[in-house]
Amino acid sequence: VISIDKRILDLENPSQEVIAADQKRLVVDAFARYRIKDALRFYQSVGSIQSANIQLTTLLNASLRRVLGEVTFIQVVRDEREALMGRIRDQLDKEAGGYGIQVVDVRIRRADLPEQNSQAVYQRMQTERQREAAEFRAQGGQKAQEIRSNADREATVIIADANSTAEQVR
Repeated sequence: VISIDKRILDLENPSQEVIAADQKRLVVDAFARYRIKDALRFYQSVGSIQSANIQLTTLLNASLRRVLGEVTFIQVVRDEREALMGRIRDQLDKEAGGYGIQVVDVRIRRADLPEQNSQAVYQRMQTERQREAAEFRAQGGQKAQEIRSNADREATVIIADANSTAEQVR
């Protein structure tokens, strides 16, 4: 007698790099939850939960790459994350059905740039901020020069008026 667990089971997927449609690399950390819906088919096709986890990990990786490869980085991290997880779940569920498995949920825990890309983005942001700061300093210096020249001109006019008034008084 072989007992098969009918509860919802977890599948932890190791982090992997995926290339989005805009050619940006992403480090994606995802997991899935599934249940065995057809015990006979499950037993005949994979035999055990460990084997099922191996098969599902392969299928999950393929689904992640397929779905996330069709969208941009921004869509993954911000705009359409929920819809993308639904698409991945639907694909995985369809493929896992042949093993007697029903995929209940797929979640993307984390989707970030790889460390080297993060450093490059940080450097680019820092350079951009330094450029903006230099531009603001230059604009401020120009304004300061205009104010000084106006003040010098006014001082020259006032001194000239004072000298002419002094000459008239003498």
